[in-house]
Amino acid sequence: MANQRLNKLTNFLTEHFTALALEVFGEVQSIVESYDEENKRLRSMLRTVIGPEIKLHMIDANPYVKATTST
Repeated sequence: MANQRLNKLTNFLTEHFTALALEVFGEVQSIVESYDEENKRLRSMLRTVIGPEIKLHMIDANPYVKATTST
């Protein structure tokens, strides 16, 4: 009889602790994912500030050349 009660208690505790562990791990996963997204956002901002990509266009020194006409 005592052995049966002990088994019931063990099963009860196992089920509840397993459910709690799954809940805790789910919350931890959610927190890690949000930190990962924040980290990606901050890295993108850092890349923008530290190494901006500047596109330079070539400027022609003599863009307008007079046409010479021989008359």
